[in-house]
Amino acid sequence: MRITATQLAGSLIIGTLPLTVMPRIPGYSYDITALALSFLLMRSRRRIAIITAMALFLSLWPLNTARSLQEQIESLTQGTVRVEVQIDTVLPGGERARVRLFRRDDRLIFPPIYASLRLPNGEQAFCPGQRWDMTLALRPVHAQLNEGGFDRQRFTLANSMPLTGRVINAKVRQPQCSWRSTLMNSARQSYGHLPWKALISALAFGDRSEVAREITQLLRETGTAHLMAIAGMQIGLAAGFGWLLARLIQFFFPAWLIGYRFPLYSSLLVALLYC
Repeated sequence: MRITATQLAGSLIIGTLPLTVMPRIPGYSYDITALALSFLLMRSRRRIAIITAMALFLSLWPLNTARSLQEQIESLTQGTVRVEVQIDTVLPGGERARVRLFRRDDRLIFPPIYASLRLPNGEQAFCPGQRWDMTLALRPVHAQLNEGGFDRQRFTLANSMPLTGRVINAKVRQPQCSWRSTLMNSARQSYGHLPWKALISALAFGDRSEVAREITQLLRETGTAHLMAIAGMQIGLAAGFGWLLARLIQFFFPAWLIGYRFPLYSSLLVALLYC
């Protein structure tokens, strides 16, 4: 039986849906059972049996992702932990930051996991791209949920940021800011005086840290909050900039070197770096 991309995507969706209703994540015995059943069903020539087999097999991917995230949360919230972190975003006022937990005991933390930290008061200057050795006190994100309201806990899990906490001790490892942060600070000098500077930063760079809570709520209610993230529009703009830059560079090339591949690859590279 020929399997189309649509059937493959549908099987993955069907295999993921049980996670929304499971009261707890099943153990590894489910993996063995699902693998055995999927191999048995694949021997059948019936379409429904093959789709069921694919759904069972592909359900192992989101299930193990959820299991890994749960194990990371349990491991990182057992008392204080010493980790190497990378600053991802510093909120206005410099009181809180979103960081990626990079290494623990010289071991890379994978899959990537993020935390929202309350930064210490002091003379240290934090900016995106820096790496720090920190001693942290972390706890899982908890939130009240009213039906029909915003589910903060689901939002943080979807964004791999299920932890919050405070910094006990910090020592800088790499003080340089990222090139993206430097570019954003340079661009803000051009529009920093405008009343909608926060929305301009969100639209151009996907940085929503300065957007007021009232504006964020309005965007959620109107279904336009996705525009404030790094989405197709921003990636397309970055790719277009890379294409134009490559075309300008081609002006200095001999005629036999001018083609479509160099601008195409340049646009893809710039879009990848922007993400």
